[in-house]
Amino acid sequence: MKVSYNWIKDYCKIVLSAKELADKLTAIGLVVEEISPVGNDHCLDIEITANRPDCLGMIGIAREVRAITGCELKIPDFSYYKNECNRDSGIPRSKFNVNVQNKELCPRYTAQIIENVRVGPSPDWLRERLNTIGLRTINNVVDITNFVLIESGQPLHAFDCSKLTGNEIVVRTAISGEKITAIDGTSHTLLPDMLVIADSKCPVAIAGVMGGLETEVSENTKNILLECARFEPTSIRKASKKLALTSNSSYRFERGVDPEGILWAANRAANLIKEIAGGNIVEFFDKNFETNKNVKTNLRIDRIKKILGIKVEKSKVKDILERLGFKIVSESDKNIEVNVPSYRNDVSREIDLIEEIIRIYGYDKIPVKTNIGICITNKKIDEQATDTVRNFLAGMGIFEALTYSIVEEPSFDVNVWSEAKNLTIVNPLIKTENKLRKTLLFNLLKVKKHNQDMGVKPVNIFEISNIYLPL
Repeated sequence: MKVSYNWIKDYCKIVLSAKELADKLTAIGLVVEEISPVGNDHCLDIEITANRPDCLGMIGIAREVRAITGCELKIPDFSYYKNECNRDSGIPRSKFNVNVQNKELCPRYTAQIIENVRVGPSPDWLRERLNTIGLRTINNVVDITNFVLIESGQPLHAFDCSKLTGNEIVVRTAISGEKITAIDGTSHTLLPDMLVIADSKCPVAIAGVMGGLETEVSENTKNILLECARFEPTSIRKASKKLALTSNSSYRFERGVDPEGILWAANRAANLIKEIAGGNIVEFFDKNFETNKNVKTNLRIDRIKKILGIKVEKSKVKDILERLGFKIVSESDKNIEVNVPSYRNDVSREIDLIEEIIRIYGYDKIPVKTNIGICITNKKIDEQATDTVRNFLAGMGIFEALTYSIVEEPSFDVNVWSEAKNLTIVNPLIKTENKLRKTLLFNLLKVKKHNQDMGVKPVNIFEISNIYLPL
């Protein structure tokens, strides 16, 4: 995740230098791998772990900065246009329709029809923000969708309405054999388990991965359909891997986006488009099939000391949790109950809250004993015998082999140690490999044959390992 230092300062009025900010972020688990000067700005390359998709946006990073510095967090405020687009508003309704056929793979889909936009170059401040983090600018509408994606972590996409057939958007799974040319120019044959955004004729985007080339916004575009949605992460990851096609959008969708941030991102982008490119919002679709999941977690104050080995004052605990965005709903002398914000899908247990507390409080405050006792023990007789045999055979030029303990059902039986059948694994990873070996002979013969087939002669091998016999 590439982060603009000046961009972060739009949300947090910090006095830290770029280097000081990088050190503090690294200390709480957001490791800054590199700081690069870009004009009058700095680009911070931050390693974001897979369980923190909330930090794949500038506002998410700004929340972390607030937690470690205590500065005020200022998220952009704007008007919501959803209520402008009702039947009584006086604004003419569009002829578009949105049909979500697969609610499991697309639990929420919003679309705004914006007419009479003026597509052209982006203003200097927008180009500067995107260029700092290595994104090229295309035109004001596309740049705004990229800006909001990087700002919020919520991907968006804009379609040219005039290039959509049938005045309808359908969210469905692909029909086997359907084809699409993505915006990057690559052609793909779709599979039936892949979710697509389609018009009445064919797919116009691979949902959550990449839009189609034929409906992209160009300098001749007048009316756009602005999409902002949430897709099921596993389906996006599978489609992206099968098609060998990745994007900034798929990277975020497959890790999970904030279900309560969709409407904010949709309206943030619409506001910027009205401000920069003009146009009128004539329709707002919100297909919402989400079920509200209000996650509450209880934290025992005495549990913090048992886990961390240090005492953290209750007032400090509350301060840290509130700065991280957790809302305290009830408390007593011994417990604190919090509402987990929707963007923190990695927090669901008490131990998760304790981890949040210590990373902000400071790992360096945990005392560490410097005297680590090391006790060297003598090898047992059987270990000494094994080493002696291994060294002797290796000294004779015989190679040691290491083979798997799990084997296929032997085609014939060799009763070296026991006449009983091989032990069977109840839940094998591979159905055909469901036995534990009761001799090393079969594996060594396979290794010998493989080497001979490869032209290696002679093949002198040995193995010293466990076998498994029934009681």
